[in-house]
Amino acid sequence: MDVKSCGDAAFTSKFLEEPVIKKEESVESNEKPGEIDGNEQRVLDESSSVGRHCDEGLRTLKLKKWKNAVKAFTEAIKIKPDDASLYTHRALAFLRLRSYQNAEADCTKALELNNDFIKAYMRRSKSRKLQNKFV
Repeated sequence: MDVKSCGDAAFTSKFLEEPVIKKEESVESNEKPGEIDGNEQRVLDESSSVGRHCDEGLRTLKLKKWKNAVKAFTEAIKIKPDDASLYTHRALAFLRLRSYQNAEADCTKALELNNDFIKAYMRRSKSRKLQNKFV
C-alpha cells in the first residue's frame, strides 16, 4: 500500500490497511471540512509573505542589487527568524557589499539554527578570510 500525497483524501501506512487520517475528520468535530481557522490563516499569510520577500531577495541578488537584497531578506527574517537559509542568502548580499562582519554574523546565526548547513560554513569562512581572520 502506498503513502498518499497530502492532497488526497486519506494518508495510509504500508503497515495498516485502514487510513490513518481522513481529511473529513477533525479533532474537534464542530469544524467544517476544509475550513481554516484564524491561526491557520495567519500561518498561511506569513508563509506567503516570507515567500514574496525571499523571491524578491533572490531576484535582486541576480540583478546585483545587493542593498535591495539585504532589505528583502531582512523583511523575510522579521517574519520567519528561524529559517537558516534566509540568513545565508542575506550573508551573500553582505559579502557582495563588503560588509564582512555582517555576513559572518548572519552565517553564525544560520549555524545556530542548523549546524549542518554547509553553505553557512562556506560563507562564514569566506567572510572571515576577507577580514583576515584565520580560525
